[in-house]
Formats: sequence, C-alpha cells, structure tokens
Amino acid sequence: MTLFAGIVARAPVASAIPVRLVQAWVTQLGTRDGDRLEIDAGDGFTVLSIDTGTYPGGGRRADDGSLSWLAGDPVLGERAGTDARARDFDRLHAAWAARDDSLLRTARGAFCGVHLDTKQRRLWLIADKLALRPIFYALLDEYVCFATSLRTLLACPAIPRDGDLEGLVQFATFGASLGERTRVEAVRCLLPARVIELHRGGQQVLEYWRWDRIEAAPADDDDICTVIRASFDRAVRARLDPSGNAVSFLSGGLDSRCIVACLRELGTRVHTIGFGPTGTADKVISQLAADVLGTQHFAYPDDVTTSWARLAAAHASWAAANGMSTAGPNARRVWTGEGGDRVLAPVNLTEEVIAAMRAGEPDRAIARYLALEAVGFPRRLIRHGYRERLAAFPHSGLRALLEQHADAEGGRRFHLYVLLDEARRSIRPHYEDFDRHRIELMMPYYDSDFVATVLRFPLDRFVRHRLYIRLLRFMPAAVTAVPWQSYPGSEPCPLPLPPGISTQWESWQTPEQQREIRRRALAKAASIIHAEAFPGWLVSRPVLRLAYALLRLGAQRYGHLFESALPFVSYPPRCELKRAAR
Repeated sequence: MTLFAGIVARAPVASAIPVRLVQAWVTQLGTRDGDRLEIDAGDGFTVLSIDTGTYPGGGRRADDGSLSWLAGDPVLGERAGTDARARDFDRLHAAWAARDDSLLRTARGAFCGVHLDTKQRRLWLIADKLALRPIFYALLDEYVCFATSLRTLLACPAIPRDGDLEGLVQFATFGASLGERTRVEAVRCLLPARVIELHRGGQQVLEYWRWDRIEAAPADDDDICTVIRASFDRAVRARLDPSGNAVSFLSGGLDSRCIVACLRELGTRVHTIGFGPTGTADKVISQLAADVLGTQHFAYPDDVTTSWARLAAAHASWAAANGMSTAGPNARRVWTGEGGDRVLAPVNLTEEVIAAMRAGEPDRAIARYLALEAVGFPRRLIRHGYRERLAAFPHSGLRALLEQHADAEGGRRFHLYVLLDEARRSIRPHYEDFDRHRIELMMPYYDSDFVATVLRFPLDRFVRHRLYIRLLRFMPAAVTAVPWQSYPGSEPCPLPLPPGISTQWESWQTPEQQREIRRRALAKAASIIHAEAFPGWLVSRPVLRLAYALLRLGAQRYGHLFESALPFVSYPPRCELKRAAR
C-alpha cells in the first residue's frame, strides 16, 4: 500500500461516516491500471487505501476488530525475500494492537501508519524516525481526518481551509512550513518518531526515539570511514530487489553515484536515469559516470524537470521502451541520492554556525545560516502594520525547532534541525504528488541506522564535505574515475570538469525557456492579483501590481513575490487574526 486517507468519529457512533465527506477522496485518489482501491468502513470510520503494486498488499485486520494501514516500507532489521515488507507489516500490526511501540525503534525505512481499535475507539497515527513519509491530520470537533498528502486531506469538506498565519509566513520563506505546522490552521503534520494516540479520554503524543541522545565519540578518520561504509552497505542491502535489478537516478554529483557503485558491486543490474539541461554537469557527467559504472543510462528530455508528474511520464515511456513493465514494482522503485548532502555533509552548516551554537548564541547561528541558504521573508509583500511581527516568524520558528533537541550539544542541535526538518521539507513535494506519478523512492542515505551511525562521530569532521571526500577512498573505484560537481565552499573535486559545461548553481535557461518561464509567471501573477479571496488586509496588492508591471518589462527577479503571495491567497487567514498579527 502506498496511499491512504481516512476519517474517524471522535465519539462512539452507531452509524457510518457520511458519504459526502469521503467522496472527494475516491475521486481524487482514483485508480490506474493495476491499482487496487480498498475501502474499509464501519460505525464511525471510513478509510480508503490504494495498492499500486509497488508494495503489494492492503491493510491488516485482526480477530479483535483492529485494523492497520501502512504506506512506504518500514525495513525492520536485515531482510531477504520478496515478502519481507509483508512480514514487517504483520509484525507491526500485532505490536500496534498490543499498544507496543518498541518495534518502531528497530524500523529503518520511510513509512507512515495508522492503527484503529474499533472496539476500544483508539486511533494511532504513526510517523517514521525521520517523518520522511508524511502523515497529515486534522483534529476536528466531531472527527479526526488523516491522509498521506495535504492536498488529499483538504479535499474533505469537513476541514476548514483557513490559513495558519505563522505557517504561511514560513512557507513563503522556506518553501514549506516548519515543524508540525502547515499552511492550514486546522491541519498538522506528524513529527519524526511520534505516535499520536486518540481515545475516549482524550489524546496523547508518544515519542519512541530521541535523536538528540546519540552521543558522539572521537575516532580516527579512517576508522570512521570504515564504519560508515559498512553501515551504508547494510542500508543498500536491506533494500535490494530479489530480481537483481534496480532503477536509479544518476546526477553529476556524488550521492547517487555512490549508490549505483554499491549496487553494481553487489551484482545488481542497474538502469540509470538522469535529467538536466543540455550542456550541464548533471547531463554530461551522469553519462560519463554511467559509462564507467556499466549501467544502461537514459537522459530525460530537458523539459521534464518542472514536475514529478512529467518526470514520471518520461520514466514510463523509457521503461516501456526498454521492456520494463511500468506497472511492475521494480520499475516503480527508483533509488535516489536524497539525503547525502544532509547526512554526510550538511552544506551550509559551517564552522561559523557551529561555533555560534556552541557559544550559546543561537540567534547569530540562525542569522548566518539563513544568509548562507539565501532565504528570507519578503517583507515588502506585507502591509506595514503587520510587517515586523510576521518577519520574525521564520527566525522564531527555527529557534523553537533547535530547542527541541536540548539534549544534544550545540552544533549537533543544528545538524538535527537539518536532518529532521529540512530533510522532510525537501522531499515532501514528491509525496504530495505521489497519487499522480506513483514512484517510490529508495533512500539509503536516510536509512535510520545509517543516520544513527553518522551521528556517533564528531560533527566537525563532516563540515564542507571533508570526511565525505575521504570516504570516497573506501568506495568502489568507479566512484572517483570521473569528475563530479562540488558544492561551492566545500572540498573541490580533484579532477577537472569537462570543458564548456555549467553546474547546477549557474543560470542555464535558453532565451526561449526564459520567455516561457516569464509567460507562466505573468499568468500566475494576474490570477493572484485578481483572486476573489485576496487577503488585502494583510498582503499589499499595490506592491504586487508594481511587481507585475516590472515582470512584464522583463525584470524576472520580481517573480518570486507571487510565489510568496500564492499561499496567502490559497489559504487566507481568518480576519479575526488581524489584531493578533499586529
């Protein structure tokens, strides 16, 4: 199972959930060839789930009337065989029925789950240790609603769409809300390693794992690399397909290349797929790496990177052309280097940021980090009376997240923010569109055991990719046979890049592409300015009109204002928040 959405009455009732509350979910989630839609319903609950075939099997029902649903793959310990996930799900269902969260501590994968005891009226919503596979929920007066994507959840008419003011400001700054917040006041996203339990007596939050209690110990660099390489191999082995085949993204960097090299070393036949504009490192170097690694490589057309849905369509066409069934589980499981730059080498977590945290100056650390990330709230978008108060939300929200990791030393607290908040925000768009593209990601860098292994060593050794570059000596020789694009400010690649190529940090759009981007931006800008629900009490329409005029004249740098304004228009805050916002 890979998708689910459900609604449960908060008080015992002897009637079914009204059809009107779940009909939109049936329509939106839909089914495709090979999909299996299941609807579990009874007095006071309805849960919809879709089995896409990637992880075959539906929900679980026990003799005591309890039910469980699982999205993703928990990866309990070392595994083998085609039915490994099914066995893991059976074990989790039995543990959840016994109100036992201990088995969750051994889970290494990306997943979320739901358990419902229909007799005791007890509901569990479960997030993995990193909350990579999101589960959104709304605690309403009459119902609890939950889903694996925010868009799906909001299709339920029972949920009010009033915007969360702080969440909206954070979204406009970071491209996603921080922590458990979303853009919608009534909806929250379950935090890492959390279980929220709802029962007749109320609710409680259980935390089954603490990342900030892993203590780092000094070690020799080569010893660290030996341990990390062994842990990485285990993370890859635990996700191998019994068929001996794999599909993997392959970019111009190191993360995906290390994965493919380890897969090949284990005897796996690998199909690699790359994407990027013509003449860029991602397009040119990925082909060079594929040649050395001995993979069957396909470079996507330049224009498919705009959305996961278009990327999936290109993937389906390529898979079909190469004799792979796109409905089959192997073709739908794609390995990715997501997480390498956060686990092994958090890019903008510099010596200065770490020193400020250790000196007890989190505000200075946050300011420096945000400057390096080049993010900030567009103050001029907001009317003067609210500007200063709202501009403080991103900083205060980030500081609150740092304070959640109080048991870790100063620098590590910031690394945990990167791992536990930035990571899931970066990957959330993929799962938000999962119902459209149906591609599961295999993410060994986010294997929980691997992350825990890295955290056992001093943070300073990983700054600016230093230990990562040393780790390459312990990887298969193919990894360093061709150059890679390095992050600015990190350890440079010792091999020269092919002449005439550009990196992902340079402008690469052709004049035609720039004109198309501007055309789309103008259309979006016009729809925002003239939106019926435009919150004029908060967002400055005159500023947007000026930005629109400048955008028409070719000043594309003003286009980001409309991206920042869109969430406020899509989910306008309640007017009663006016006074509080001031």
